[in-house]
Amino acid sequence: MFGPTLEQPIFAENESNCSAIAELMWGAAVGHDFVLFKVDLGVGGPLSSTAGW
Repeated sequence: MFGPTLEQPIFAENESNCSAIAELMWGAAVGHDFVLFKVDLGVGGPLSSTAGW
Protein backbone atom coordinates (compact mmCIF):
# COMPACT_ATOMS: atom_id res chain seq x y z
CA MET A 1 0.00 0.00 0.00
CA PHE A 2 2.67 2.56 1.01
CA GLY A 3 5.53 1.03 -0.98
CA PRO A 4 4.50 2.34 -4.41
CA THR A 5 3.69 5.80 -3.02
CA LEU A 6 7.02 6.14 -1.20
CA GLU A 7 8.92 4.29 -3.92
CA GLN A 8 10.65 2.27 -1.15
CA PRO A 9 10.08 -1.26 0.13
CA ILE A 10 8.09 -1.37 3.36
CA PHE A 11 8.65 -4.09 5.98
CA ALA A 12 6.57 -4.85 9.08
CA GLU A 13 7.88 -6.60 12.17
CA ASN A 14 6.87 -6.83 15.81
CA GLU A 15 8.22 -4.37 18.36
CA SER A 16 10.29 -6.87 20.35
CA ASN A 17 12.16 -8.12 17.30
CA CYS A 18 12.84 -4.56 16.12
CA SER A 19 14.20 -3.67 19.57
CA ALA A 20 16.49 -6.70 19.50
CA ILE A 21 17.78 -5.86 16.02
CA ALA A 22 18.51 -2.27 17.09
CA GLU A 23 20.38 -3.47 20.20
CA LEU A 24 22.43 -5.91 18.09
CA MET A 25 23.34 -3.28 15.52
CA TRP A 26 23.78 -0.07 17.55
CA GLY A 27 23.16 -0.72 21.24
CA ALA A 28 24.56 -2.39 24.32
CA ALA A 29 24.31 -5.88 22.78
CA VAL A 30 26.82 -5.26 19.97
CA GLY A 31 29.04 -8.34 19.87
CA HIS A 32 27.20 -10.12 22.71
CA ASP A 33 24.60 -12.82 23.15
CA PHE A 34 21.53 -11.50 24.95
CA VAL A 35 17.90 -12.02 25.87
CA LEU A 36 15.42 -9.20 25.45
CA PHE A 37 12.40 -9.62 27.73
CA LYS A 38 9.55 -7.20 27.10
CA VAL A 39 6.45 -6.64 29.20
CA ASP A 40 3.77 -4.52 27.56
CA LEU A 41 0.26 -5.55 26.58
CA GLY A 42 1.75 -9.02 26.35
CA VAL A 43 4.93 -10.69 27.58
CA GLY A 44 7.65 -11.97 25.29
CA GLY A 45 10.85 -11.26 23.48
CA PRO A 46 13.57 -12.67 21.27
CA LEU A 47 16.74 -14.57 22.11
CA SER A 48 19.82 -13.52 20.18
CA SER A 49 23.13 -15.28 19.68
CA THR A 50 26.15 -13.96 17.80
CA ALA A 51 27.47 -17.50 17.28
CA GLY A 52 28.27 -18.03 13.63
CA TRP A 53 28.34 -14.34 12.69
